[in-house]
Amino acid sequence: MKQSYLIGLVLIVMQVVFSGYVLGANYYLVIPDQHCLEDSRLPNFFANNPVRLVAEHNNVPLPVRMCTIESGVYHTKMDDLTDAAVASLEDVLKRKNISVTGDAKKILYISITEAHCVIERLSFSQSVLNFIVKLTVSFDDDIIKEFTGSHGTGSGMAANSSISDAINYAVAEMLKDEEIINYLQR
Repeated sequence: MKQSYLIGLVLIVMQVVFSGYVLGANYYLVIPDQHCLEDSRLPNFFANNPVRLVAEHNNVPLPVRMCTIESGVYHTKMDDLTDAAVASLEDVLKRKNISVTGDAKKILYISITEAHCVIERLSFSQSVLNFIVKLTVSFDDDIIKEFTGSHGTGSGMAANSSISDAINYAVAEMLKDEEIINYLQR
């Protein structure tokens, strides 16, 4: 009796796992890749003083769900997105000849506080995955600003580059903010 119960339990578990796979419950981890922000998207600014960039991690060790579509479930690690935002901003500042050091008095605290995707149906057979991130920046005695970046793709296969572009667009929006530019330039 115990053996048949155990065999039945194993068969049920296998059926649930297999049906999840067949019905599109694939697990995809979206990891940003290292795309550079285009110079044409950047405003002209300068800063004479060095800047320190601090990644404010959310300390969420497990991946969070961004969205579920027919092909599977898309997750991401928020700390990876924050690190990508800091790397993007550091790249931009260095290209603008602004020194980024660990002991600078001007500090920007960077965090990606939200990431999700929205499915936009263009037609019955065509849809766009729009990846959206919210970038939070704090500076100068806790002034907090939020910026949103988004980028769409027609395929889940391009999720990594789309999330990277969304992060880069949020960084570009941040660098257009007058208050942040004034903080960097004083």
